[in-house]
Amino acid sequence: MKAEDGIEIINDGKKQILSLPATTTKDASAYTVLATNKLGKCQTRTELVIKCAPVFLKKARDEQVVEKRVSRLEVEIEAFPKPIVTWYKEGKEIINNDHIKGVDAKGGFYQLVINNSSKDDTGVYTCKAVNEIGAIECSAELAIESAPNF
Repeated sequence: MKAEDGIEIINDGKKQILSLPATTTKDASAYTVLATNKLGKCQTRTELVIKCAPVFLKKARDEQVVEKRVSRLEVEIEAFPKPIVTWYKEGKEIINNDHIKGVDAKGGFYQLVINNSSKDDTGVYTCKAVNEIGAIECSAELAIESAPNF
């Protein structure tokens, strides 16, 4: 570790202090300390956990989809601990079923998937993410358009 990384090692004569003044989730890791002197060496390891409120890395966007196709709204969220993600249509919580469901697509990606979209699916959808540190939400409008008929 280097001082230019924003990390300080402070020596007060009796102990060494590792100082991470502006931690981010990227600092979460296992840290090992090795102390040596003429009599030998001693090593210990600890795990640094950084808790953070949910933050959108990507918000859901307004979408237009042709009727009878699969519709997807997607968000990307960074948070620790992992958030509980809930989707709403026009303010009412969506209950997962074969037609519409919220999916944890892993790696911080969450989707609302609507199979066989119809005009009834048109509306404003909201994604809410909550953990013990905080909560966020974003909304997007989904418009289902009829396929041309001849």
